[in-house]
Amino acid sequence: MFYFLKTIREVNRYIVFSVMGLVLIGCAAALVGVVASSSGVVTGAGAVLATNQLKVLPAAILPFTSELNRAVIAPDGSRLYAVDRLHNTLNVYDTASRKLIKVIDIPEIVDNRWGNQFANRLIVANLAISSDGTKLYITCPGVQQLVVIDTATLSIVKTVPDIGVNPVSISVSASNNQIYIASEGFIPGVDTGGSPSTIPEKNGNVVIVDSNTWQLTNLSTLVNEVTSEPAITFKHPSSLAPSPDGKYLYVTDKGNNALFRINLANGQGRKISDESQPSHVAVTPSEVGLILVSNSGDGTVSVINSQSLGRKLLSDTGISPTKEKPGFIAISPDGKWAFVANIGKSDGSISDSTQRECANAGLSRSVSVIDLKTQQVLAGSPLTVDAEIAGMAIYGHQNDKSKNEFDIQKAYLAATCPNGDLRDDNSINRMSEIDITLLASNPGQAVTPIEIPSKKSAFAIAVKPDGSEVYVVHADAITVIDANSRQKSASIAARGSGPFDLDVANDVLVTTNTGANSASFVDTSTWTPLTTIRSLLAPASVVAASNGQAYVANTGTFQTPGKSISVIGLRTGVQERELTTASLTAPFSLAVTPNGTSLIAGYAGGFTDYLPFTPQSGISLFGATSSTGLRIPPPNFGYEESTRIIAPSNNFIFATSYGAINNSSRNEMLYSNINETAPTSVSLFGSTDLNEKQPLPIDIEYFPIEATPTEAAKGKVAVLDYLGKPTGTYPDDIYSGASVSVFDVTLGTDGKITKVELAAFVGGKPNPVLVGNHAASSMLLAADDAKGTNLRAFVVNSGDKQFSRCTDTDKKVKSCGTGNSVTVVDMTTGTVNKIIERIGDKPMDIVQANGKAYVPAYFSNHVAVINLASETVERTIPVGNGPVKVTADQGKVYVANSIDGTVTVIDALTDQVIQPALAVNP
Repeated sequence: MFYFLKTIREVNRYIVFSVMGLVLIGCAAALVGVVASSSGVVTGAGAVLATNQLKVLPAAILPFTSELNRAVIAPDGSRLYAVDRLHNTLNVYDTASRKLIKVIDIPEIVDNRWGNQFANRLIVANLAISSDGTKLYITCPGVQQLVVIDTATLSIVKTVPDIGVNPVSISVSASNNQIYIASEGFIPGVDTGGSPSTIPEKNGNVVIVDSNTWQLTNLSTLVNEVTSEPAITFKHPSSLAPSPDGKYLYVTDKGNNALFRINLANGQGRKISDESQPSHVAVTPSEVGLILVSNSGDGTVSVINSQSLGRKLLSDTGISPTKEKPGFIAISPDGKWAFVANIGKSDGSISDSTQRECANAGLSRSVSVIDLKTQQVLAGSPLTVDAEIAGMAIYGHQNDKSKNEFDIQKAYLAATCPNGDLRDDNSINRMSEIDITLLASNPGQAVTPIEIPSKKSAFAIAVKPDGSEVYVVHADAITVIDANSRQKSASIAARGSGPFDLDVANDVLVTTNTGANSASFVDTSTWTPLTTIRSLLAPASVVAASNGQAYVANTGTFQTPGKSISVIGLRTGVQERELTTASLTAPFSLAVTPNGTSLIAGYAGGFTDYLPFTPQSGISLFGATSSTGLRIPPPNFGYEESTRIIAPSNNFIFATSYGAINNSSRNEMLYSNINETAPTSVSLFGSTDLNEKQPLPIDIEYFPIEATPTEAAKGKVAVLDYLGKPTGTYPDDIYSGASVSVFDVTLGTDGKITKVELAAFVGGKPNPVLVGNHAASSMLLAADDAKGTNLRAFVVNSGDKQFSRCTDTDKKVKSCGTGNSVTVVDMTTGTVNKIIERIGDKPMDIVQANGKAYVPAYFSNHVAVINLASETVERTIPVGNGPVKVTADQGKVYVANSIDGTVTVIDALTDQVIQPALAVNP
């Protein structure tokens, strides 16, 4: 089946805190809502801005892709927790083994005003961890709830609803008994008529959650402790921070242009100071007793005495308010220095002699340093760092804990580009290290750039509590930097190393381990490894052919798309040759004709609208011994992903093209007789409906119907559309729903296609009885006999929360109810027979063996077995961690477990696991 693709935490003698700022893709904006937490975690969120056209990235069928954008490290340094906003998950990494060990699905109920533009990019934004490391707290900008995770069981133990619209800041009290959350009250770019800079008259709030009872206290309005002053009503809180003694909570409010203080004993409040679009507040240790506020409106920083409430306004931060704005603030472990990340550039681009270039850059690379003893900006500030700042992590070491002195203090700054990529091939990704101990004596020597061998921008950074390692979080991987050598020591694939695809032929199993850039070969007769090829480039798919060869697509990454298909001997493990086609990049979908003489390859070109290269996609044909492919160029096929190719015959192929939501001309089903110069494109819905429905074809299957003496050979083709078109007017739109199109195929006497006609269309409306209900991912065709009697399509409904959406009367977007299921479609009548439930959490794929269908469920760690005759689930079979793909051969079903890096074998006769799980990527 197709498979597309602070305030300070003290640990022994070490002090660690971190600041993570959300970097906006494709736009320039200030980082807001970063807070200092007594748990040692500083988190924040920025506005998410709409774009007019987005290419939808379906998570269920892109299991090896990711968009990490937040991270926090456990107080003991044993685990790193990172948010994957593409899949809406929390990923847990073991820092000792440097492996992904758990993926936790985050539930959500999304405010529909986010609209379909945010469907694949909302999701989790803010993280905080308790100082004892036992609880992890998550909020999301589009979800009005707090998610609580028990770190011992790595499971969700509580969700607290109604915390506010667009929560932007979260912190945990020093006692771990309370969680503080600030919500803006509106959705930038949505409630603001499309303008991210406009602030509407919709008030936000501050809430306090009791971590023992989970009771919520809403502080949208406060009694003013200054009796002569009116009550305080929060408008648009942007960040918050508790005082070190736990008595007060400081809140910046952009709507009121003020800093407020809440007395946590009686719930009363008072305005501390007038500010100018304050974006962040930070507090120093008690012995220093200062509060700092960064003002994005006028480029100033306020330094306030927490006792006298006297305020000093620093306007000489070294930046121009018209070009840069002070953003998040970090305090050194000894409380003597404050670091203000300056954000934004008016010219919209950054390029320098280091050859590091950012497309459409909008972030500065400077840090204003404030001497908190003198309350003056450090001479020579701001410091220029070789990074567009995405986050900051600070580490300190004390030889004598009785003194507030540190022999080591380091600040690490992560680098990013707003669009997530480094554009040209010569780009160098860097982070920066600031030696805080040199600031007073030699600030010019305090900054050291550290090169990171990755072209992917960073979105978060964390440092191990003992200071030995720094973790730079990219969208698709985590780079581990040895702090002593300042060199990369490891890379951790965001979604695990794999396997993510597998195939079997001639008693040899081949797996693609995308995150490890490798492919593994296993002798299935002895269940022993043969070899692992480690010189590949993010291989996404593989075909094992009866001609004794394996074809592995080197798909590559967003920044480095692959160009070749590796031909490897199944038994020898020798890379025999590399197949390429001029101008085509990112080979993705592969098919080999039954006789093994032709390979057909689909090239994706790119997987996102934010591309650092010119995408070239299409289809190419390779002969048995050729190394250069013949491109098959249908008129509308260029520059869109070839998502799925099948070669059911030696004479013809079928393919789908997956385009952008707003570009229907590139969303097609195509067919071609092999060796013809160009295939014929055919509309999924005839000649008129295509533009209206704008389908996103994601899978295609063919069923050959046995010829009769009076009828020519023929067949049926089913095309599965993943999502459908957004309906209605933004922001109240919703996808029209997944669908299946059925085509009659007529063959000539030479076995080639002579006609393809639309026979039926099923689905396409936001109704619970749907094909996949906005989140279908794969499909299987099955019939009672070779004549196609009772021919049905079994459609796997992944239940992706980004897309499996329906609105109710209060405009909340909720699951439509058909996720985690299989829909059975009668291909003769074009009707839905039934929806099979009890499949498991996030089914990913489907394969047929011995009259049954086998469906792996990613979060359930099992395979559901469906009786195809009765259309019921017979049983579930426990397998490894994170099953994503299945294939069948000679009565055995092979399951790729992507998280633990193993393959499980099931006997299709007995439905028993017959071999121990084999590690294919040691």
